[in-house]
Amino acid sequence: MYLKNSLKLALLLSSVAGLANANDYGLKFQPYLGVDIQSAKWGFEDTYGKGHIPKSAKQGHVYFGVQVHDYLALELGYEASQKKTNTMSLAVGGANVVGAVVTADQADSNNHFSISQQAVNFDLVPQIKIPGHEEITVFGVVGVSIENINAGLSLTTLPDGTGADTRKSQISQKNKNILRLGAGAKYQFSDNAGVKVSAVWKKWGGYNNMTGAAEVYHGRSFDALTARMRNGYQFGLGVYAAI
Repeated sequence: MYLKNSLKLALLLSSVAGLANANDYGLKFQPYLGVDIQSAKWGFEDTYGKGHIPKSAKQGHVYFGVQVHDYLALELGYEASQKKTNTMSLAVGGANVVGAVVTADQADSNNHFSISQQAVNFDLVPQIKIPGHEEITVFGVVGVSIENINAGLSLTTLPDGTGADTRKSQISQKNKNILRLGAGAKYQFSDNAGVKVSAVWKKWGGYNNMTGAAEVYHGRSFDALTARMRNGYQFGLGVYAAI
């Protein structure tokens, strides 16, 4: 499904770019490639991951774009974050942790909470050059991401009171379409290449009920784990070049 959706976006981009032959409409066809280094930041709700699952990660973003008009480009990109992990102890009882109460045999200093994300993005990029400074372009971003989010939890337990053991759980949600809006600026230092900075808001809050399965581990029942994300941002710095 993930590959199928990605191919659909690629075909859409190619189809629209093909219309660039219609010069009567002022369209053009100027393909380019780019790469960004980004910092992704998101949040989680209280008792559903906040303070436990990492709230930021570094990631890479590569994209193919087509300038179809002086004021509009289309971009198809892929991004993937590092797997970010927090290690911490857990207090017994009280507030839930990712939707489940911490029991005495999980109150240990070696509990791990991790997260990673991957996405295919399709963006409309309206833009305009700064009068008198034609090498500088400001742009907006209106698009959609097909997201995969993976959160991992490794809880150290004492299954029989004689030694430590590790229970691992995975929470994930795949192929979810979410909105992305952003803005940025580009500086073109030659006819064919430039640098850019960008900030993109993502509706990660659509991942408000990522729930794993309830488990039986060493004969004991464990509640299903649930993470609820909040909306977040991506800040990027990159380069691009015409092809």
